[in-house]
Amino acid sequence: MTLIPFLHQLSQAREAVWIDAFTLAAPELTLRPLRDLSEREKATATLAVLGDAKSDDLDALPNLVWAQNLWAGVNGIVDQCAARNIGLTRMVDPDMARTLSEYVSTAALTLHRDFPTYTKQQAHAEWVQHTVPLPESRTIGVLGLGEIGTVTAKQLAMNGFEVWGWARSQKDIADVTCLSGEDGLTRLLSHADMVVLLLPLTDATENLVDASFLSKMKQGASLINVARGGLIDDAALLSALDGGGVGHAVLDVFREEPLPLAHPFWQHPNVTVTPHVAATTRPETAAPIAAANIRAFLDTDEMPDVVSPKRGY
Repeated sequence: MTLIPFLHQLSQAREAVWIDAFTLAAPELTLRPLRDLSEREKATATLAVLGDAKSDDLDALPNLVWAQNLWAGVNGIVDQCAARNIGLTRMVDPDMARTLSEYVSTAALTLHRDFPTYTKQQAHAEWVQHTVPLPESRTIGVLGLGEIGTVTAKQLAMNGFEVWGWARSQKDIADVTCLSGEDGLTRLLSHADMVVLLLPLTDATENLVDASFLSKMKQGASLINVARGGLIDDAALLSALDGGGVGHAVLDVFREEPLPLAHPFWQHPNVTVTPHVAATTRPETAAPIAAANIRAFLDTDEMPDVVSPKRGY
């Protein structure tokens, strides 16, 4: 059996779930927590599986050359790996793309059917009906057209919405108007009734949604963030919500999690908060993918699709 160090900050219960999933997916691989490794095992390890690993954990494996991350996001670990010249592969799980696109579609349909307004009316026992426009009269802009963004954009188009997508480089997706560059972003923001954030958190995207960004959005448009909390300048968003520039925000990710009790998002009438549940890595689907990447590395000494430290994804 091949011993694989498991570096994480999970509960022991979740640790056991992941180890069981790996055992089922790859009986020849033994996933073992860092605390259970001998000094010799730490010294000889060249690969590892990461789940919110700490930099001190990486330092305990002096000969590590490649690591498989269990999550799609790598902003918490990519710099530490780059500093140690460790190749890092993020989790790319089709199940996660499907689950996240389901959340975005639910949020978009909720906004499209004006559920936030009916929720406010219910609090005052108000019976007022509102006209529902056709889905094709609504434009939804998806920022970030990687695997998850592409699946999400296609799902929204299947629901009948006009879908525009934006990425750093030009894409071509059926039934989606694809844009790129600064001019493309400005054009999308001015046209979209809802803007979905699916960008990675990098130096280039941190605080992307600031006062300038929000001022370019269509008056009263909604924002859906299922990517990373650091994409948004919270104060700027609250100001836009208070002023009516942004009609509603559906937020699943935040700069600090759990979201502090005193944070204004909790009580704001035009904000929907969910506790980072849009998509979670499922051991039963992710473990086979990670195991396949590990087998490929062991067989070829080649690292599967490593993250670019410069881009951050």
